[in-house]
Amino acid sequence: MELLADAGRGPQVAALWPIDVGQTPAAPEAPSFVQPTGGGENALADAVVSWVNALRGRYGRAPYSRDARLDQAAAARVKTLATENGLTHIDAAGRDIGDQLKTLGVAALSWGENLARGREMGALVIGLAESPAHRQNLLSADFTHMGAAFAATSDGGRTLVQVFARLAPTGKVRARPVRRIPGELWASIHGRRLEAGLKAASVNRSLGTRAERAMRNHLQGGTLDLVRLREDVEREAARDPNGRVRLAAVLQAEDLAEIAAFSGFVRPAWTLIGLALAKKTDGGYVALVLLGEGEDRDFTKTE
Repeated sequence: MELLADAGRGPQVAALWPIDVGQTPAAPEAPSFVQPTGGGENALADAVVSWVNALRGRYGRAPYSRDARLDQAAAARVKTLATENGLTHIDAAGRDIGDQLKTLGVAALSWGENLARGREMGALVIGLAESPAHRQNLLSADFTHMGAAFAATSDGGRTLVQVFARLAPTGKVRARPVRRIPGELWASIHGRRLEAGLKAASVNRSLGTRAERAMRNHLQGGTLDLVRLREDVEREAARDPNGRVRLAAVLQAEDLAEIAAFSGFVRPAWTLIGLALAKKTDGGYVALVLLGEGEDRDFTKTE
């Protein structure tokens, strides 16, 4: 059991106790961490990313892709932490890692951050896998990319920052619209909310119509410009006259399970869902997601 405390600067681990209840399958053992003998902090960061992907492999998860911009965000966070006492997810100016990503111009649909500090690198890194909150980021099915950075501390130890994100897709793809959203996708989304102790979301007709119309309009000629589609739906969401659209996102996924893993579906207040799908000609999907807040009644129609 993990006890988290928040003193206004983000959650921190206050206590961690192992509790065995009944007979459960043993979790895969975390791989050992081999500290590189040279290369400095960059080599350590490389080794950490490799270790994370080895851990994900033991749980049957796809590896994270390394992203230089997330490395840059992690390096900026390490620098900030060096000037502050403790490990906090919110800096003295009230900014979190999501704000840092925006400053760097990173279009991220979801993000997370792990912080650790210690002298012995193996214990520091493996300790993250033993903490449920940190392990959730390490093994997330939502995030697709990660970055990492180390910095030396005055007492001879090191501070580690890991940054995770699901990046907004870019480029152009060939695709065709999916006329009917598969029932298994809705079931997976609702199942995730129930597992999280949240009330079921509503499939909102107006949001669905808006998502389908946007997808159809951008599929002229069978090609989707993913950046243009995202920018257009974000602008439309910002103009929502009811003020209840909380997120407009474009996802690119290999399968329906990867779409259902999107963290936006398990935000407690976002209970209205509009969804449109396109099937890529080379395999996989593009999903346009509109998430709203409020009662399940039709939104005012806008053109």
